[in-house]
Amino acid sequence: MLELLETWDGESVSIHRDRETGTWMFICVHSTALGTAAGGTRMKHYPTPDDALRDGMRLSEAMSLKLASVDFPHGGGKAVIALPSAEIPQGDARRRLLHEDGRFINSLGGLYSCAPDMNTSAADMDVIAEVTPYVFCKTEAAGGAGDTAPDTAVGVLHGIRASCRYARRIARSPRRATCSPLARREASSTPARSPTFNVA
Repeated sequence: MLELLETWDGESVSIHRDRETGTWMFICVHSTALGTAAGGTRMKHYPTPDDALRDGMRLSEAMSLKLASVDFPHGGGKAVIALPSAEIPQGDARRRLLHEDGRFINSLGGLYSCAPDMNTSAADMDVIAEVTPYVFCKTEAAGGAGDTAPDTAVGVLHGIRASCRYARRIARSPRRATCSPLARREASSTPARSPTFNVA
């Protein structure tokens, strides 16, 4: 864990362990240059706490880039609830764990605000909001933006389409020989063919 921290270019990592369940919680703040950090809270089992920390660091950096690219007034952050087993808690156990996470977020005094991510939902944000105000994307009934997954899916689809258009352009370019040796070999063996992409 120390090696990960020493080589990371982010600003801070906060660590908490829920003693009752053995769940590790990490809040990784990559940047506050544009404002306080924001990003999703994912709930997942990892082989080791180091793996969970590495994931949080990687994703918080991605959030910095994502938010800066649209001039959103927040820096990149990510929270990870690293479960001790692959079983995702439900019912009262889930509620208690989300409250624990919310208190952890609250202890940072607004440095980081959470949102849904892998295995967390807008309804979970409502539960976290019972113990901290630093929450985005609560349900619409609770005054939030609601589920962001459909919008994320649309964004991913547009990214795939843009990547396919770029790949087609490169494949048809007379300068494609500047690509990797494998790409050059493929280009020379099938000069008349363009790649086929099946994207709706």
